[in-house]
Amino acid sequence: MQDNLLGEYAVEYAGNTVGSLSVSQQGLMTRFTGLCELSTSEILRLGVRVGEHVVSLGVLLPEGGKLHFEKRFSKHDLRQRGVLRIDGCSLISANHVVAPPASVGADSNPPATAEPERPPLPDLADLPEWEFIETWTPTGDPEATEEVIHVFPAPEPVGDIAPPPAEEPPPPPEIPAPFVEADLDNVQPFPQTLPVWTPHPDPSVLFLDDALASKCSEFQGALTRACEDACIELAVPLEESEPFPLMSIFHLGKALEIDGKLYLVFRIIDGNAVE
Repeated sequence: MQDNLLGEYAVEYAGNTVGSLSVSQQGLMTRFTGLCELSTSEILRLGVRVGEHVVSLGVLLPEGGKLHFEKRFSKHDLRQRGVLRIDGCSLISANHVVAPPASVGADSNPPATAEPERPPLPDLADLPEWEFIETWTPTGDPEATEEVIHVFPAPEPVGDIAPPPAEEPPPPPEIPAPFVEADLDNVQPFPQTLPVWTPHPDPSVLFLDDALASKCSEFQGALTRACEDACIELAVPLEESEPFPLMSIFHLGKALEIDGKLYLVFRIIDGNAVE
């Protein structure tokens, strides 16, 4: 699949050719390197056209009055994104919603297949009451919500192994536990398992670097949430009309839509932004 991608491609924006994209092989990875002669404060992403679909590869970074792009993808990453070939390249705005082709791993949508008919289960009345074995096998569909249950009669006794008695003695009566009245005044709430985004009044306290901390005063509306791996996620709003304040760590951010608004999310551990 990578051999179909290698080569040079023109990058278009607003109907004009503004740069080029080079796709090359680097070990087991496919390297995408782009350079665009365009100076803008707008946050732009590099998109490749696959048939009628546009797939976003990532955000271009401004440097020296130009826009630069460099990323490496594995074969699995490209298949997941649906990039099986490249029919063209263009720049798209960061808030433009794009989606990969509906069929990943093929050039066209495969014909719909009928759901396999579930095999009928044998009548348990035909089996001895105490002789049955239940086994299960997955349906093979990762989206399935149930399994196929197969019921088989137990094997016949071998050699001198005698079958269990037809009737077993009744179990001893259970002694009821003493009644304990519940303390309804001290009921603990069920713990919340998912972190929630909350506004942060002063995100500068999250950074050890003084330059980054001072830049935090240039924006408002930051959100934070704590993660299980001892890190804090900081969501900085993306404003099309304003330059991004934390440009030195721009490449470490991940675009995420929260409550209908676009943010750039950074992972912070011990006061430093990490990938």
